[in-house]
Amino acid sequence: MTKKLIILISIGFTLLFTFFSWPYKLGVTPDSVSYIQIVKSILLGNGIVDENGILITHWPPLYPLLIAHVTKLFNCSIITGAFILNVGLFSTIPIIYYNILKVIKINKTTIPFVVILLLTSYTSLVFIYFLSEGLFLVLLLLVTLLFIKWVITNSYKYLILAGVISSALILTRYAGFGYIGGFGFYILILHKSKIKPRLKAVLIYTITSLSLFILWLIYCYYFNNSNTIRNIDVFGFRFRRLLSLTKTIIYWFLYNGYIATVVLCLIVISFLKFKTIQKSIITQVKSCTPIILLFLTLLCSYTVFIVFSISFFDENVPVNTRIFFPFYFILLTLVVLILNPILKPKQYQPITIVLFIILLLSNILNTYQLRVNHYHNGTQYSAEVWKNSEAINYIKSKDTLNLYTNAHDIMRFYKNVNNYKFPFINTKTYDSTLQKMTQDVKQGKAKILFFDNINRRYFISKPDLLNHFKDFNIHNFKDGVLIKN
Repeated sequence: MTKKLIILISIGFTLLFTFFSWPYKLGVTPDSVSYIQIVKSILLGNGIVDENGILITHWPPLYPLLIAHVTKLFNCSIITGAFILNVGLFSTIPIIYYNILKVIKINKTTIPFVVILLLTSYTSLVFIYFLSEGLFLVLLLLVTLLFIKWVITNSYKYLILAGVISSALILTRYAGFGYIGGFGFYILILHKSKIKPRLKAVLIYTITSLSLFILWLIYCYYFNNSNTIRNIDVFGFRFRRLLSLTKTIIYWFLYNGYIATVVLCLIVISFLKFKTIQKSIITQVKSCTPIILLFLTLLCSYTVFIVFSISFFDENVPVNTRIFFPFYFILLTLVVLILNPILKPKQYQPITIVLFIILLLSNILNTYQLRVNHYHNGTQYSAEVWKNSEAINYIKSKDTLNLYTNAHDIMRFYKNVNNYKFPFINTKTYDSTLQKMTQDVKQGKAKILFFDNINRRYFISKPDLLNHFKDFNIHNFKDGVLIKN
């Protein structure tokens, strides 16, 4: 009965997702523009390259490869192909998550409500974008399911399958290393078995989880690519960014800060006051310690990976919902697993029903406006505000246009024109790049187009730009400025 209900939930929420996304399909971000170009190159038989034939290694290749196959299969546009793929991926979330909850023995009557919480959460919003996060979440759920089955059964077939899916996880987002490291750490340090079986297990998991990624490295090597996947540098890390993340996670679950405080106080009071609840939870934690440790390990390992990435690879990685979106699924599962003994008994049902309603309303209030706005206006570059942009329409009206801009990705999306990025402030090349840009505009080789709707603080600011080029011809749009000789 529960499985049939989950299938109905999958169908219903997939239809809702399709309805709210259909008018504008998917939101297009700067990363999406690069993915679109990669898909174009794949369809043309040029491989995983950009419009200039340069191998792209900054993003792994699985997501654009899948979109290319779907686009070719349905003979549709790339945006529509990505939309079809995301719809298909979204429909699998309830089924996979149901199996995870079933394996860790969550009460059957509780499972549909927990699945609905996941489908209405911030995590589900990743599917409205032309990004790899949706595929990443599906693969992470699969890896987690298979790994839990291995923990319970010690059957190597589950570990091998988990390793293969983990390899696909890396080929979707390099952030997959953060979770794979957590799984590996669990096998080697936390799994309750003798040292030899643990070493054997970690070796099997390591080999299988790196199998597809090694093929990607070989492809890059034989492409004669001189660029590394990511450049290494030392940036440092500010821990207040993690404090900001903590606040964000609280608001994922509880829309209002005051409500969050009240609910947390009620949970603590219930735990301290009702001895039966306290004993039930303590007993549950003891009996489910291996699974609880696994989820805690994943939270810690991924956080460490992000801190490491920001410190040595990319200081501009945002510590926000997009980076930490899988945390909702992990935290939700942890809470439900720990509270499982008190979710079913009749004497506690009023409390659990109220808690579910609060969390569901919180999810709806957190995400409803974003979904409705996507339905009516689109999201980011595919939004109506960009389609009606004066600056965009100026670009469209020109056959050839060499530009310096703070939004080179928008130009690539709306019109494949030659364009160059603004000078990056606080860099050694800032002055020389600004001087070259000035000379190109002065000689009529290029123009400058500044978009007001783009806020990128690492580029030269609008006031500084206008001051530097005050002697040139300046044309104002409603949403930007054009500078030419």
